[in-house]
Amino acid sequence: MTEPFYFADKLNHYVNRSAYTPGQLANLADLPRTTIVNWLNGRVQRPRDWQPIVRLLMALHLDEEEADEVLRAANQPAIAELRLLASDEDRDLLKAWQRPLASPSPAIPTYTPPFQAIADIPYFVGRQAILSQLENQLRQTGGTSIFTLQGMAGTGKTALAARIAYQLRSYFADGVLWARLDTSDTMTVLHTFAQAYGADVSQYADMDSRSRVVRGLLADKRALIVLDNALDSASVTPLLPPTGRCAVLITTRRHDLRVAHGSTQFILPPFAPDGTDSQQLFAHFLSEKRVADEKDLLADVADHVGHLPLALAIIAGRLAYEPGWTTANFLARLEATSRRLKELQSENQSIRLSFDASYELLPDDVRPFFATLSLFGGEDFSSAATAVAADVPLEDAQDYLRALYGLSLVQLGRGGRYRLHPLLRDYARERLTDSLAGRRLADYFAAFLNRHDPSDAAVALERDNILAVLEEIQTNGATAVFVDLVVAFTPFLKMQGLYDVAQLRLQQALDMATNAQRLAVLIPLAQVARYYRQYDVADAYLTTAVAHAEAQQDADYLSAIQLEKGIIAGCRGDYGQSRTHFQTGLALSKQQHQSIYRIPLLKELGAAEVVHGNYDQAETYYREALTLAQQTAPSHVPMLLRCLGGIAISRDGNFAHAGTLYTEGLHQARQMNGREDTIMLLNNLAVIAFQNGAVDQAQALLMEGVSLAQSQLHQVGISMLSGNLGRLLAHEQQWEAAEQYLQTGLAVATAVAHYELIITLHYSSGLLNGSQHKYELAESHFRAALKYAQKIDRRVWVLRILAGWGWVHGQQIATNNAPRTFPDTYATLAATYHFTPTLEQFVADNLSKPTERLMIFYD
Repeated sequence: MTEPFYFADKLNHYVNRSAYTPGQLANLADLPRTTIVNWLNGRVQRPRDWQPIVRLLMALHLDEEEADEVLRAANQPAIAELRLLASDEDRDLLKAWQRPLASPSPAIPTYTPPFQAIADIPYFVGRQAILSQLENQLRQTGGTSIFTLQGMAGTGKTALAARIAYQLRSYFADGVLWARLDTSDTMTVLHTFAQAYGADVSQYADMDSRSRVVRGLLADKRALIVLDNALDSASVTPLLPPTGRCAVLITTRRHDLRVAHGSTQFILPPFAPDGTDSQQLFAHFLSEKRVADEKDLLADVADHVGHLPLALAIIAGRLAYEPGWTTANFLARLEATSRRLKELQSENQSIRLSFDASYELLPDDVRPFFATLSLFGGEDFSSAATAVAADVPLEDAQDYLRALYGLSLVQLGRGGRYRLHPLLRDYARERLTDSLAGRRLADYFAAFLNRHDPSDAAVALERDNILAVLEEIQTNGATAVFVDLVVAFTPFLKMQGLYDVAQLRLQQALDMATNAQRLAVLIPLAQVARYYRQYDVADAYLTTAVAHAEAQQDADYLSAIQLEKGIIAGCRGDYGQSRTHFQTGLALSKQQHQSIYRIPLLKELGAAEVVHGNYDQAETYYREALTLAQQTAPSHVPMLLRCLGGIAISRDGNFAHAGTLYTEGLHQARQMNGREDTIMLLNNLAVIAFQNGAVDQAQALLMEGVSLAQSQLHQVGISMLSGNLGRLLAHEQQWEAAEQYLQTGLAVATAVAHYELIITLHYSSGLLNGSQHKYELAESHFRAALKYAQKIDRRVWVLRILAGWGWVHGQQIATNNAPRTFPDTYATLAATYHFTPTLEQFVADNLSKPTERLMIFYD
């Protein structure tokens, strides 16, 4: 008789040794999990049948002696007896313990299971998801399986392989074998593997014979074989075990390793840009207090090295153990691109040397191509652009990029594009000798911009690449192409709200421009100055532009100058002068057979008439422009339909007709891929839907518009649509979501210094907080809105903001908690703007919450 729980004790011993969970064993043995749990808990002490027990013992990889021990504890026959008793069908279950035929070969000496893994580094951080996946798959493998860890140099592939070897040491009963293939020859590795199991293969002088013997040694073993830093398949193939219970883990920077085809592949990127893992690594070297105090500085350091683990470890070690460093000092060194790789070395650790190993594997014709990739400063780049930069056929560029990807010298980017790690960019830059590559790339991007609308998603993808090329060609003195590229790029920069970048580059371009190019630079410079409300500066640019245009007898540019002068006059509030400039410009444009400025001039004349309340005349101008656009410039049609929709609302209150015009405009904008018009028309149609009580439809249209605006980096659209979503959700009393959208819109408007949007979003946030009785927050928003309204001297907005604040103040009076803030502000502004109502009368007139509508793009 066996003792109670004896079977459970024996079984638990071997299950614990295997590190399998009951669920994993259930899958491997094809048994119900509850059956295994009942055995382990002792609920079932003597299973009735031996077959389920044997299936579990096979999954645990027990030898015959161990299996007999468990079977006896369960009151079942031993394996040898079962061979005699089992049916033909059941006998297949016992094949795992089939005794081998007698062999004349001498017995292999006994051995201690080897553990050849390198030291597990003490500062290993992160990688928990990939560690968990890899560990689970290594535990569950039933036969020989190959796993690969792939990634660029410095991502920590070797460290991760070591960590997994230590974690699974007890699972691989026959040990862990380790070989670094980039510094060892395969014959030596085979000799070391054989020695680990007490065998001498030195008498086998050829690769095939030695490999065959080692495979024989591994045939019945459960071992983990780590082949570190494999550079080619030839060094790996002789080291692979036969089909059995071994697992192979290959670390390699190659994605094109033939022997790894069909393996389970894990790609190891640098640490995530959020910086969490990078900060944890720094904390292993530096005090927790220092890491907390210098969090932002260390985040900048990590960003400069692209969060590459090896680079971070070198930096952390130098900061911790070398005298005289501050984090700010080191960051300053890293900011100098020419010094960056030099700083990233310490004793035998070197980023440059780690990259050398991959670079030296490149064919000679791919090396100069790789060097030109250093010109791309964006997140990723297209194969077409690389072909132009390197002056090679597109098909060759595509092949070269595949070769570079194969060696982890480039990574995959968005939508079939490629990206270059910032440290690899520095490395490639050291090898760039083609002085004309930057000019070729600048010409390519200038032509690219002239082919694409500024709102095109393709332009947004190339933004940072274009900025990097501008920096390159300015340094190298390519003046003519610099000016052309800046002029072509400016509409996109303005659309994104990057007016400071546009202004800087345009001023640089003006210094470089020839007389023939100056007109193309002066007008956009005036537009940027107008955006910053530097009207005198804008006038000065336009006066210079007039002189150049008259000297060149260029009536088209003269009409463009009049267009800009009219807009500036309108910004100053001189609408009569504004109209005069537009009419002068229109007359000049009609002297040209086909002027590109005639439609914008007609459109602005219409807008000028709207300001004066002359809606019929405004409609006449808009319709003339629409007819002309339909004949010669279809891309302007959606904008003009939007303008006519504004007339239908402003003059007639006819939202239905406006909706018809907006719907037609949206249809045409989408057909022409006009993203900016699409964004604005989605907003306007949402306003119509909201007006008609279709709140869900309005919300869906606004969400679609926000998504499109974000994808295009259209800052005004993001701000306007987010603000409208906030207002809509506030109307539905979804306060938290409303506040989030209003904050998003306000942040974007503030970033691009769009005063009108800043005012209206602060005002809306004031009303939102007032509705929730958050009076202090409401007052802070109203104060901010007033500051901007006064800055641009908009009396109508001052009154509107005071009305909203007056409503909040009235609520505070009702609760006997009304501070002096509003009365003092009202008294000051009443004196400034000559308001006649007394404070008490003004508050009484604004006891009801102001009605707030969604903003609309009228144009």
